[in-house]
Amino acid sequence: LALTTRFTKRVRIIEPLLVFLLAYAACLTAEMASLSAILAVTMCGLGCKKYVEANISHKSRTTVKYTMKTLASCAETVIFMLLGISAVDSSKWAWDSGLVLGTLIFILFFRALGVVLQTWVLNQFR
Repeated sequence: LALTTRFTKRVRIIEPLLVFLLAYAACLTAEMASLSAILAVTMCGLGCKKYVEANISHKSRTTVKYTMKTLASCAETVIFMLLGISAVDSSKWAWDSGLVLGTLIFILFFRALGVVLQTWVLNQFR
């Protein structure tokens, strides 16, 4: 990736595309070799950050940065939606009043205990 981006001075428009495609190529290569694709992409990013960032234009750098942030937010949203759906699945989830009431009582008791103890300790050192 670092070597390829050295020769994109005349075609700056494809730099972000190359960054994403060659990082995906690292992922596919790792999958074909039965290795971890996540580690391959991580190592690709760590190894190429210094050189690729120096070789691509400022506009391309900004494009890659904000595209990755957008993709990360979308992936996080999908993950939390799936977690929420699995948590509210009626076949797996049943209401337990004792657990909810016990949790609320313990939360309130230990929160009050923590506040009282922390204020006492802080007041000793004023």
